[in-house]
Amino acid sequence: AAALALSPLHVQLSHFYAFDIIMSFFVLAVAWFSFGIFREGGIRNDILAGVAMGLALGSKFSAMPAASMVFTAHGLRALGGGNWGGGDPSTRPKGWASLRARGRVRALWNRLGVELPGLGWACAVAILVFRTVQPYAFIAPAEQSGRMPVLGGWVLVAALGMILGL
Repeated sequence: AAALALSPLHVQLSHFYAFDIIMSFFVLAVAWFSFGIFREGGIRNDILAGVAMGLALGSKFSAMPAASMVFTAHGLRALGGGNWGGGDPSTRPKGWASLRARGRVRALWNRLGVELPGLGWACAVAILVFRTVQPYAFIAPAEQSGRMPVLGGWVLVAALGMILGL
């Protein structure tokens, strides 16, 4: 916290109240709830991560790569991560090595099937919150003349570019 508080760029952007500070706060919240997803699971962490992701995207669209934290948390949990402090270690899955040793790739699909609903909740809530706080992102420039708002193709291209890092 001290390093962030004394960082010259952070102090400058805070002084001018730039959107990067707001985005950084919500990206940090996404990281916090993603760690909660990895460690504990639960729909609460999924929904809160979705809210934080939607607010981060609503403040600045360059927060899109932060969505990878939620996907990674669910993927690592499906591979057998999480709940480090509790449970019997002999009954916990141990990742790819345990799948190969038992020859049960199907077990991975079962674990992914358990994680997908939570990931779906996080994505749906993030889209809903983003749509609520940034409604003009869904209107293409040519359609701002008073007609019904329609999801512009340029929004999808921008999102794909952010995900792929273009």
